[in-house]
Amino acid sequence: MRKPILLRHWLLVLLGLWLIWMITKPDNAKKFDSRIEAAIAQSVDCKLDEARAELASLKSAKATAEQLKRLHKAINDATPSCERRQARTKAWGDTVSAVDAALTAASFELARARLGAFTRRWGEGADTRELKTRIDARQAEKAQGPGATVQRIFGDLIGRNSASAPQAGEQSQKIIAEAEREIAQGNYKAAIDKMDVCAMLVDNGAKACLVLKQKAERLNGEMQRCLAAHKDWINDRCE
Repeated sequence: MRKPILLRHWLLVLLGLWLIWMITKPDNAKKFDSRIEAAIAQSVDCKLDEARAELASLKSAKATAEQLKRLHKAINDATPSCERRQARTKAWGDTVSAVDAALTAASFELARARLGAFTRRWGEGADTRELKTRIDARQAEKAQGPGATVQRIFGDLIGRNSASAPQAGEQSQKIIAEAEREIAQGNYKAAIDKMDVCAMLVDNGAKACLVLKQKAERLNGEMQRCLAAHKDWINDRCE
């Protein structure tokens, strides 16, 4: 008969199996390292939603407490700067839209005011310097200014010496309407120039032109004082 297997032999077998398992078992800590590093990189790139989703997934997958703590800290450290970056991006988009609208209306001071309000809060960078250069270039292109255009219109009327009183009245109403649009767009100096010409066209239209000119001068003065105080001039108000 075969001899029974001794207990010490069973123990040796179990010890051998345990050693084999310890050698070949997957190292969970190392298995999650690459995922941790990738999630940290996502947080640095401000992909916070993806990083948080990976953090939740790693918790379910039983990553070590140390690994989870490391990733959680990386997300928390990145959150303030990422939120500021997102807020700046939105503010920059709004500023560019406002500046483009002001440039379309040839309101260069308003364009600079909106850009200045942005740089005071968010600081300067390559994008703000580029936009400032664009404003300067657009102003250089319109070196004559909207007032010179109106002066040429008036000169044409005088040069032809054939404009009747009704025609001059119609022309003054047209210039008044243009000046009102300039005021609505914050281009007060252009409105002032137009009203100077308007007042010379017809006597009965001079009063309306002077009233509108006074309004444009008042708003222009208030805007200059507002900007000098490093505040924002928006919709004819200092904020």
